[in-house]
Amino acid sequence: MRPPGPAPDPREAEIHSARGVFFVVRPDRAGLESVTRLIEDGLLTPAVDRVLPLADGRAAYEALAREHRRGKIVLHISD
Repeated sequence: MRPPGPAPDPREAEIHSARGVFFVVRPDRAGLESVTRLIEDGLLTPAVDRVLPLADGRAAYEALAREHRRGKIVLHISD
């Protein structure tokens, strides 16, 4: 498992009237199935910044370190 990044800066969050939290997700099958049902039922809309082909995996990974995103970067595996 990758070590956690830095905790959110509370002063920076306050400047933007935001709340910053740090958490680690350990997904399990039941949890993922619950999230899938919420998405399929239209009760949860995932925030996706962009979808890239698997061939652009390196660029996607590098964007995680250098860009501010509004959602996840998704790798499209196949049709």
